[in-house]
Amino acid sequence: MTTAVVEIPTALLPVFWDKIEVLLAPAIRRSNGEVTTESAKRRALAGETTIFVILSEAQIICAYTLEILTYESGLRALAMPLVGGAGMLKIPTEMMASLEGVAKRCGCSEIRGMSARAGWTRTLEPLGWTLGHTVVNYKLKEES
Repeated sequence: MTTAVVEIPTALLPVFWDKIEVLLAPAIRRSNGEVTTESAKRRALAGETTIFVILSEAQIICAYTLEILTYESGLRALAMPLVGGAGMLKIPTEMMASLEGVAKRCGCSEIRGMSARAGWTRTLEPLGWTLGHTVVNYKLKEES
């Protein structure tokens, strides 16, 4: 099985968006309302995020978004806020090499997955990932 990690150029995003959208939809649904399909597409088309895909036998089996986070301390992290599809589990070595390459080129000192489920944490631990943050939410009640 031939696989490859490929960056989707912004100009080609409209051509591949339907396939990418299907893969990212579950992650968008689990985003606690922080991301919509429309906002993900708009940010990618504006160059605020970059979309990568994993191809297997010319089929897109995984899609993910990357963006650079720069904190007040000067820390730069490559964030992967949205991931969808099965490809990440099929070629973890190639994906990690790609992520590390992007992070280094962008002057980042770490890579962060965003809103990762507990299952992802267990899956990624053998690749050297650790749990960095836990976010808790409290929903305000609407006044009547």
